[in-house]
Amino acid sequence: MRDKFPEEFLTLPAGDVENFSEIYPFRLKRRRTCPNNGTRPEACTECRDRPYQNAGKTSYSKVKIDLLTLQLQVTDQSFSTSINGKHIPLGTAGDCYSSGDCPQGRFLINLSGTGLAVTHNTTWVTQGKNSSQRIERIQDGEIVQGWCGGLCGWCSPQTGIQLTVLS
Repeated sequence: MRDKFPEEFLTLPAGDVENFSEIYPFRLKRRRTCPNNGTRPEACTECRDRPYQNAGKTSYSKVKIDLLTLQLQVTDQSFSTSINGKHIPLGTAGDCYSSGDCPQGRFLINLSGTGLAVTHNTTWVTQGKNSSQRIERIQDGEIVQGWCGGLCGWCSPQTGIQLTVLS
């Protein structure tokens, strides 16, 4: 390490299919409803023709990590691929789908195989109008998934994504 401030990246063995963030593009015509019990339909026949302009999906194969603090640098795009719109930081999700508690934006962080997990101190904060979130931790934080949204609303890590070494 010749650099004074080397960059380190954590390889995500679960791959980019299991590590992504999304701002869902579709918006309901009837904003106060939550069709299909909140599950996503294959084709959204109840949605507007024009998608949400801030939508996008970003997948990650590696993520930048500060080895001194074990904090993920979620805005780094070095090993990410954005499709269908804007770059979405890891751990962020949202939509402009419904004013009801019906979040469609998703994120998934799968650290399986790294020996690391997201700490319980890592929290998510909602922003925007009529925002709601559901965050689920699996395998003691090795996997964290979230559903966030509103009209228009999103969630993101309050102070970053902090990791811990699994024992």
